[in-house]
Amino acid sequence: MPPMVERLRGLFQSPVREWEIIKQEYLPSLLGLLRRYHIPVGLLLIVSFFLATWIRHGLSRHLLTQGLVAPLLLFLFFILALYILGLIAEEATELLGNIAPPKSGMKLTFFAAYPLAYALIFLPIPYMGGFLVILCLFYFFHLMASGAEHLYGIAGKRRFFWIATVIIASLLVFFLTSTLFLILSFLVNLIF
Repeated sequence: MPPMVERLRGLFQSPVREWEIIKQEYLPSLLGLLRRYHIPVGLLLIVSFFLATWIRHGLSRHLLTQGLVAPLLLFLFFILALYILGLIAEEATELLGNIAPPKSGMKLTFFAAYPLAYALIFLPIPYMGGFLVILCLFYFFHLMASGAEHLYGIAGKRRFFWIATVIIASLLVFFLTSTLFLILSFLVNLIF
């Protein structure tokens, strides 16, 4: 099986074991992580939006804006939000007195969000797509808490404060990036 599917399966079937594997993995760069795991999912996201728009609207201007530009912007803002959350996770860990190895925040957020990234592919499907994304969003927070315990050794009372900090930061970051996404989508629709 491809490493992408193995990672996704591991995060669903046995997240504790998968976090131990992730902890031991060498992460050469953020670009390497994106290239290996998230860019293929981003391409699937664009294809799913393109096909859904083509089925709904045929060959129209919507195909360009809703089928290509919107999913590309969604993917880019998703990656930006995860990057910012990774930095926040590392800082929150350091503030609580634990050691955050370099790039550990990127590992934590990008792998915790991996099921969510796959769920975004199904977003164009009415009702089911949104429901699946919401379920995976809750699972994202569960994976963040589980990953923090394994990557940083945060437990007990500190774990509660770390989770509260990261959840509040997540909501703020996703709100800000979503707002930017909506503004850019609106401008693209005005232009085209």
